[in-house]
Amino acid sequence: MCCSSAPTARLDQDNALELVEGLQKLVDSGGQKIIVDCSRLDYILSFGMSVLLCLQGKINDRGDDMKISAIKGFVRPVLRAVKLDRVFGSYPDVGQARLAFRPEGPERSPNNGIKADG
Repeated sequence: MCCSSAPTARLDQDNALELVEGLQKLVDSGGQKIIVDCSRLDYILSFGMSVLLCLQGKINDRGDDMKISAIKGFVRPVLRAVKLDRVFGSYPDVGQARLAFRPEGPERSPNNGIKADG
């Protein structure tokens, strides 16, 4: 599992390349489960959202998975308004995003592994 931080403060056309290059290195090094830590991200423009969508598409095409964590401030309502928080799989912090990668087993199933009669 790999973790990458979003650029400090803003994700726009001026610094999106930094994120793309960082995530591409993670994917190329064999990262199959990637978490983008947005705890330092305060502002996102449509270009930044497009970059995240494109990256997720590339990562999913490889059979890998990407989640985002620690969305806050102005970024949270923007991503919610366009439903991207659902598309990406958004978590309150990196720890919760890591847990989301765990496979479901009896200890995590809704009925505690007890099969219903039927």
